[in-house]
Amino acid sequence: MKNRIIIASAAAIALVGILATAGCAPQANGESEGGNTTVPEPNGSQATVAWSPDSDCSACHEKEADSAGEAGCLAQAHAQEGYACSDCHVDEQALSAAHEQSASSSPASKLKKTDVSDEACLACHESRETVAAETTDVVLTDDHGTAVNPHDLAPSPDHDALACTDCHVSHEATPAIEEAQSTCASCHHAGVFECGTCHT
Repeated sequence: MKNRIIIASAAAIALVGILATAGCAPQANGESEGGNTTVPEPNGSQATVAWSPDSDCSACHEKEADSAGEAGCLAQAHAQEGYACSDCHVDEQALSAAHEQSASSSPASKLKKTDVSDEACLACHESRETVAAETTDVVLTDDHGTAVNPHDLAPSPDHDALACTDCHVSHEATPAIEEAQSTCASCHHAGVFECGTCHT
């Protein structure tokens, strides 16, 4: 029993040391302008980890950080172009709130209360029209052979509500074309893109 306590204490001290050197060191309340996350200390007390837009996200979000080196991940393509997490995750208010309300876990859980907005995507990719013009070779085909460019869809309330991230997933290696087929199938569940074939 005594050995377990010693090993657990040593592991906890090592973890605190790693977090301190990785930029996720516990700080007292008020030392940051961003959100604060409560982290359990080895002795059972709580410390506050301050978040700011300059924080090293990889210190807590290991899986997402690893995806920046994973072939086929959108995160890798962005990392190779020199983009950082904060270039896509731009909603500082939502990020601050998410970090304030989150409980620390190792590894940290995926942020579910923030989104990457279309505006963040279009800050680099110019406009939906530009993307459609540059992706004429991207084609989705329904079960009847009807082919469409998913970036150049007929205007409709459902199409207008689609977000870039409905098909483009940054931190998983699922090809965007597969995600797009799945997104289309969520409405075109009969495998037909033409309207009026299911609901009349």
